Amino acid sequence: MWDPNDKGTPSLPRSSYKQRIAPPASAPGAQPLAAVWLNTDWLPALLGALQQLAQPSVWDTADPTALALVLGRAQELISNVGNAGIYTPVVPDPLNNGGVESIWIQNRPQGEWLLNGAVIVGPTGATGATGPTGATVTGPTGATGASVTGPTGPTGSTVTGPSGVTGPTGATGATGATVTGPTGPTGASVTGPTGPTGATVTGPTGPTGATGGTGATGATGATGLAGYILVTNQQASGVGGGAATSGAFTTAPLTTIVVDTTGAASLATNQLTIPAGTYRFTAWQRFFNTGASQLKLRNITAGTDIQLGSSVLAGIPSTNPTDTPAMVSGRFTIAGSTAIALQYRVTTTKASTGLGTPASFGTEVYAMLILEKE
Repeated sequence: MWDPNDKGTPSLPRSSYKQRIAPPASAPGAQPLAAVWLNTDWLPALLGALQQLAQPSVWDTADPTALALVLGRAQELISNVGNAGIYTPVVPDPLNNGGVESIWIQNRPQGEWLLNGAVIVGPTGATGATGPTGATVTGPTGATGASVTGPTGPTGSTVTGPSGVTGPTGATGATGATVTGPTGPTGASVTGPTGPTGATVTGPTGPTGATGGTGATGATGATGLAGYILVTNQQASGVGGGAATSGAFTTAPLTTIVVDTTGAASLATNQLTIPAGTYRFTAWQRFFNTGASQLKLRNITAGTDIQLGSSVLAGIPSTNPTDTPAMVSGRFTIAGSTAIALQYRVTTTKASTGLGTPASFGTEVYAMLILEKE
C-alpha cells in the first residue's frame, strides 16, 4: 500500500497491517520447525505478500538493532519460501489433499518429508516419464522498500539437525518455476565503540653489556695546598708602623700569626719559624718618607737571601708625603724547620712612621707575609 497523503515526494510503502506486530523471538530456521504444503500456483502471490514483512513500519520496536535483526530474519523467511522444494507424495496423506503436487517449504534431505513433525521415508516409486518443462513464472516485482539502513545484526547461531535416513533416489520431478525474490534492504552501517586501550607491558630488561675498555689516564691536576700561613705587622689604631733606619738591611717587624693551617709555625723576635717543605710566598711592606727603599725575604737559619723584592722611592715631605709599598714574592724549599724574616733597606731614616703611617680606622696593618705550602 502507498500513503495517499504524501503529495510532495514519491510515495513511500507502508504496511497493510492495522497495527504494528512484535518481532518474533527466533529465526525462521530455528527449532521447532513446522511444514506447510500449498499449490505451486500460489507461490508468487505468497512471496509478494511476504514482502510486507520487509517494511520497517510493520514491526513494533524503536530499537535500531532489534529492527535490523527482524528485517534480516524476514528476508531469511522470504528466501526459504523462494527456495522451497516440490513435494509429490507416493501415497495419499491428510495434509496433501489426495496426492496433488504441492510446495514443501522446509527443506529436508532428498527422500525425507515431515508429517506432524515426524520424518517419513516413502517407498521407491517406479521411474516416471519425464514431464514437460514447466512454464517460467516471474512473480510481480514487490514494492520498493524504504531505504532504512539498520545496524548489522548479530550472527545467528548455526543449528545442525540430526541426519535422517537416506532414502532411495526418487524420480526426477518437473523443473520448478524460476522465482526471483526482491532485493532485501541494505543493512545499517553501525560502527561499534572503540575498545579499551590495551595495557602497557614493559618487557624484561636486557642483559648488561660488556664493560668497555679503560680510558686513557687524564693529566694530573694541580696539587692542592698542604698548608697556609698569614703573618702581619699589626699595631693599635693611631700607632705608626715603626722607625725605618737607613744603612744595611734590617729585619722588619712581624707581630701576629693570623692564620696557620700547618699548626707548626711560630713567631719570635720578628722571625717566623716554619716546618720543612716547599712554599710559595708573597710579602709587602709600607714605607713613608724613606727615599729609596727595598724589601727581601731572608733565610735566618741558613744565613742566605731567599728572594730580593722590588725597589721603590718613598717620597719625602717636600715632594710626595705618602706611603709607598714595596713587594717581594717567590718559591723556596727547606729540608727542615727554618727561621725566616722580612728585611728592608732605606736611604733615609724616619722615626716611628718610617714603616707606615696610621689611618686611625682601627687595627693598623703595615706589613704582610703570605706562605702557601705545596
